[in-house]
Amino acid sequence: RLQILEEIEKKYSHADKEYVKNVQPGDVRFERGAGGISHPGNRKYLGLVKKRREKYQDKKTTIAEKNILTMEIMSQVNEYGGRFLSHDEASPDGNMWYVCPPKIVRKKVMQALREKQRDSKSKIEKQIPPQDTEEEAIPLDALAAMASRRRSFIRGRPARASKEKEYAKEIRDADVRCERGSGGNNHPGNKKYLALVTNLRESYQALPMTAKNAKQEIAMAIIEKIEDSGGRFLELEHSFEKAHPKKYYILSKGDARDKVAQALRNKLKASQSTTKRVGKNLQATANDFSKERAGTEKEATLKTENRVT
Repeated sequence: RLQILEEIEKKYSHADKEYVKNVQPGDVRFERGAGGISHPGNRKYLGLVKKRREKYQDKKTTIAEKNILTMEIMSQVNEYGGRFLSHDEASPDGNMWYVCPPKIVRKKVMQALREKQRDSKSKIEKQIPPQDTEEEAIPLDALAAMASRRRSFIRGRPARASKEKEYAKEIRDADVRCERGSGGNNHPGNKKYLALVTNLRESYQALPMTAKNAKQEIAMAIIEKIEDSGGRFLELEHSFEKAHPKKYYILSKGDARDKVAQALRNKLKASQSTTKRVGKNLQATANDFSKERAGTEKEATLKTENRVT
């Protein structure tokens, strides 16, 4: 089979493109998007790939066996009258298809066999049991945690391992409360923390994107400064229950570093810069007015003295 494949590749190596007038249902269209996925020939082709993918990705499978699996898919598509087509964007009308050479087809098929199978969204949703069953009702907090893990899985990022939360028995003045609203902004620890962030923000943002270690050191320096003063980074625990009292838990150093880095990345709001600029203009206007007034008073005094003289 490999010898036959090499002969076919040599035959088509210097041949011109063989254009196709009509695309048949059994053809395999190499293209991205819904056009290729919804085509009947592509669905049948992907079914053949799926059957052989596990064996192809097995570590014990040799290169010769992988080539045989690839040839089986190519020969089966040809047996039911299918062709491997590629879209020619450089054609005059921009909608021409041509038959791919066997060498390119083999690369495409092997690439499809190497791809890992992704879990569908429906499988992930099955992990969250419905609420309207006769079994015990799941607490809303637990459902929120499951939804968070599901979102992280869909985005392609592994969800963080859930650890037991260490709750703060009392809130100190040196603590940094990570919450929205006036409660956090008016806290003494937050004011000190925001002052540190403001002082180091310009240096942080001046660093290039590649200086990750230097940026982490700046964030850790702020954390150590807060910890040296006896402070901690506290996160408000969100609850769907209205009567649930406010509870704060202590963030780990990794989570605290993420919070500090986010604050350092935030740019100065336009409203704040505008207020500072307006304040400077008002101050300059006031200074000019006071100078003009002083000059007017001096001139009036001189006129009075001349009259008296």
